[in-house]
Amino acid sequence: MIDVPEIVIPEIVIVVAAVLLQIGYHLFLRYEIRRHPQRTMIGMARRQRVDWVDRIIVRDDGILAVQTLRHRWRSSLRCTSTTIRPH
Repeated sequence: MIDVPEIVIPEIVIVVAAVLLQIGYHLFLRYEIRRHPQRTMIGMARRQRVDWVDRIIVRDDGILAVQTLRHRWRSSLRCTSTTIRPH
């Protein structure tokens, strides 16, 4: 049998690398959101919300706006309540 030398990497190196990777990702995401928002889901969702509000204002359809917001609020609460369950 061939002995393969074990590569020992101290945990601190792995932790530092993971933290630097997270910081790098968030800096890149922030850059993309500021410079090219149409490339990210955050930017596209923001644009859709602005367009939705503009359409509601043009139509002067307040009831639809209230119902839509209420349904979104209820669905987010339902999702939260199923995610965070007491034991």
